[in-house]
Amino acid sequence: MAAGPGGVHVKDLSKEKVIRAVKKDKLVKETTPLKKLTSTLKKEPVEERFARVNGGSLKDSAPPELTYLPLLEMNGFIVKGWSHAISASPKAGKTHLIASVIKGWNEKILYISEEPKSIWQERTKQLGGNWEHVEFVFPLGLKLETIIKGIENGDETVVVIDTLRSFLGLKDENDNAELAKALNPLIAVCRHKEQTLILVVHNRKAQGDHGEALAGGHALLGAVDLALEVSRESSKNRRRIRGWGRIIEIPEIIYEKVDDKLIVIGEPKDLALEKVMDKVLGVLEAMPGEKLKVIDIDQKMPEPKASLKHLRTALTKLFKDRKIERNPKEDRKGATYFYFLQPNLNHSFPNGAGKVVKEDIFNEFDAEKIPF
Repeated sequence: MAAGPGGVHVKDLSKEKVIRAVKKDKLVKETTPLKKLTSTLKKEPVEERFARVNGGSLKDSAPPELTYLPLLEMNGFIVKGWSHAISASPKAGKTHLIASVIKGWNEKILYISEEPKSIWQERTKQLGGNWEHVEFVFPLGLKLETIIKGIENGDETVVVIDTLRSFLGLKDENDNAELAKALNPLIAVCRHKEQTLILVVHNRKAQGDHGEALAGGHALLGAVDLALEVSRESSKNRRRIRGWGRIIEIPEIIYEKVDDKLIVIGEPKDLALEKVMDKVLGVLEAMPGEKLKVIDIDQKMPEPKASLKHLRTALTKLFKDRKIERNPKEDRKGATYFYFLQPNLNHSFPNGAGKVVKEDIFNEFDAEKIPF
């Protein structure tokens, strides 16, 4: 008598029982690979994986400071050995950002990409530089457990998965329990191997603060050690990076794409409207009476520079606040405006030493002692 699913003799089963046996057998086959996800971890005795570590020893053995991998030549964003999520809206440039960053790292990198090989051929050619330290895998269609096994068997120090959603195979990536169950084996393997893990994810349509915009929401934010969000600025070539970490404060910066290079232009607070207005006044005060176009002022502005759109907003506000002059004064569609400061009218008086005394320092003198 032939054995059916699960070793059960089909002849002894009703149709309903056969269906249940088939489903059970299918479930066993589908879940069997999950038992092999972290074979390295499972080879270790339970007592080693559950080893106690004294708090004092932890404190005393801590390195003087965290080790960072630079992001656009800046520290404070990618911590060596930690897990990270980097999110942005589709086509916002997150892959270009990561590619630009990792090509300069002195690390062995495994890059798992949803994109085809031909796109990376062109991208690496455009970015230039040395890519010998990066191994690419294009496993679209493979299950996550297969990818984890590949990571486990490699010797890379950095693992990038771009994008995470393409390899999770989840019905609902906002299901916290389902997401955590899928992510934990991946993070566990990388943590055990002391690898730096970077998960590239999309933002949700519904935006949010404190990392809530990440697809996967609280489950993803809670699973990783550090999350970064890349968002668009009003200027099409500018992006803002902000982040949230377990025990560190993440800087907030704005960077700009110039040709194929990404350049940090400063922190948002340095590019606020009031700061821009102060810088504009500094430029015009240094050239009293000289009429300058927007592009002329931009060329003389100190770093970090605001976008031209932001600069125009600052100039318009300064003019309407009557702090600077504009020619023409009327709002005209398509007009080229010139901005300037009137030269100070220096009402001069001879002082006792025969020097010129300007009106703006008149209050420093006793009026009764100045001859008129």
